Amino acid sequence: MKKTFLLIQFAAFAFMGICSQASVCNAAMSLPDFDENEVKVITSRPEGEAKYYDCTGFEVAMSNEGPGITNQSSLTCIVFGEDGDVWIKDPISNDQRDSWVKGRMDSDDRTIHVATGQFTDYMPSMTFGRQLWVLDFNEATGMYSVNPSINEITYTLSDGRISLEDTSRERIIGSIFRAKGEIEEEYHYEGTWTGYGDYETVYIPYSAQPCNIPADATCEPITFRAPVYYGGQWTMKVLEAKLYRTENKDVYLSGFSSSGMYFTEPLWTVKGSEEGNKIAFPSGQFLGAYYGNPYYFTGSDILDSDERCDVMFILNGDGVYESNNIISFSMDEKGEYPYFYYDGATLTNNPLPELVTPPASARQHLFKMNYKGYIQSIDFYYDSSANVTIASTDKNVYIKGIYFGVPDSWVVGDIIDGKVVFYSTQYLGFMSEICPEMWFMAFGDEFDKPIDRIEFDYDPATGAMTNASANISVSICERRNLGMQWFFKPSFEVIDENPAKPANPDDLEWITYDWDSNAIFVFEIPMKDTEGEDLVENWLSYRIYTDTESEGVEVYSLTPEKNPDMNLSAPIDLFPYNYFDYDISYSYGRHYVTIRDDWSKFKRIGVQSVYDAGGEENCSDIVWLELTQLSVDGIVANPEDGVTYNLQGIIVKGELTPGIYIRNGKKFIVK
Repeated sequence: MKKTFLLIQFAAFAFMGICSQASVCNAAMSLPDFDENEVKVITSRPEGEAKYYDCTGFEVAMSNEGPGITNQSSLTCIVFGEDGDVWIKDPISNDQRDSWVKGRMDSDDRTIHVATGQFTDYMPSMTFGRQLWVLDFNEATGMYSVNPSINEITYTLSDGRISLEDTSRERIIGSIFRAKGEIEEEYHYEGTWTGYGDYETVYIPYSAQPCNIPADATCEPITFRAPVYYGGQWTMKVLEAKLYRTENKDVYLSGFSSSGMYFTEPLWTVKGSEEGNKIAFPSGQFLGAYYGNPYYFTGSDILDSDERCDVMFILNGDGVYESNNIISFSMDEKGEYPYFYYDGATLTNNPLPELVTPPASARQHLFKMNYKGYIQSIDFYYDSSANVTIASTDKNVYIKGIYFGVPDSWVVGDIIDGKVVFYSTQYLGFMSEICPEMWFMAFGDEFDKPIDRIEFDYDPATGAMTNASANISVSICERRNLGMQWFFKPSFEVIDENPAKPANPDDLEWITYDWDSNAIFVFEIPMKDTEGEDLVENWLSYRIYTDTESEGVEVYSLTPEKNPDMNLSAPIDLFPYNYFDYDISYSYGRHYVTIRDDWSKFKRIGVQSVYDAGGEENCSDIVWLELTQLSVDGIVANPEDGVTYNLQGIIVKGELTPGIYIRNGKKFIVK
């Protein structure tokens, strides 16, 4: 099988390190300049007839010993459009960027011309990318360098095969780095070979081909929703797909495979047939290739079954096509190597429900929700609690903040005969691209099966709710109990608003870098009062103060002008304990605030806890950190080798997402 994308990425950046130290890589090249504002990378499959090919020939990859030669072995797509346009996906087999280059077919349908200089990858924020060129081998240096005099690559067609012409071990097609600005000034990548190339490539038609949608088919935009299992966890997929119908009752579904989370091939299509209120899609259909590997659409009735079946969608009375089959994306038509799968997909044009809000006249108060939580991955139960807001009227009870991922969402229950009844399923809104829909639901003894309601005994005098009839969850799916969190036998008790003086903040720290004018103010806000009693997080806030020679002591504020990434509509200078935004974060009790002022004028910086409860605002002392002995150039907060920071100065642990990071005082790129 083809090397995985992660390995390709690793090899690319390993070569960056080699190339940055090898002067032979950095020979000046008379390359045409590029306008960073005009760079185009084709990342979506173009319209046209898609055909898949096995690649044979030779691939070149850089290593510590120099360029290494191996046989090509990958599967790729070529799209033939109207008027002779042709697009080749990832023309360099071992440098797969999931992008396309455009060519032109001669009128005799026997030759394809692809212009060099096309970008296969680009990061605008770094003015850094990759271009396709022809490169020649230099025996003296043992390296490949671009030949800017060759402005096109030629392929010929014969008996269905497509062959790369005029290449050899000494002359390859490959990618080079193009760079400007900060990245180029620091690393000098401009014009250097990325370490990848091909020669003598032959595209041989693959044994299976995808279905192409007939031109006369009618298109119906439709939303595809399904829980997806990948990497040991469930998430939710919500895609704007398309359903095509023909007069002979053939049905085509496209856009259900992905756009961004796993697969990035939105035009993958399966063919089915419609009869009455049912649409059946046969198992074993070839979909296409993903980073050089073939993938098939396969169906089964239950998980881990060796038996394959059609994937059946049945129209219910609410206008929703429902499937109870498992849809797998597998490396063979038998479904033996599933990459990921959907369970319980739906096709619908129905809009999502409106979010619930209590009337303005409802009485509101803070409650503690006591419950037994559950961690599914280790089958572990634990006792816990959370603060929620409850609003009530004579007929209804509303709860806000039942799950921290959607803190402003409400669920509503009906007051019936001294009880409160909450019904499944209630829409809680959007959480993230991975969890685009959140749902409140009740469940009983079986985790995966929601029930229609949960009931509580209700005390209208205090608002307390006890003796739950079932359990509740916040699920990523309307039809399955795929809980982001489970609350077993919850109860709700009112929290008294008792005034208290908060304890002083402590563990103040000041973090700066010699390459950045911003600074990070770090501190802890104790969740205790001066008597050692617990405080309620919802009523705890903090203020930051600065002290300068010219202005004296002032309250520090974040503003739309200073902090544009936070989308503030007005200045803010009182920050809730759990406030989290671009320039403010907290982790394990530590608060991190990015200071974007000219802090070199500060003599000291301070922080104060504020507790607003029972109609009283009580404040701690202002705790100060002296800065007079510090200077911009004198502080580099990186005492521990190997620690990774983002550009905001926050320590980053675990897998790094794409961006620029700092380690050991040096910036580096994660692509």
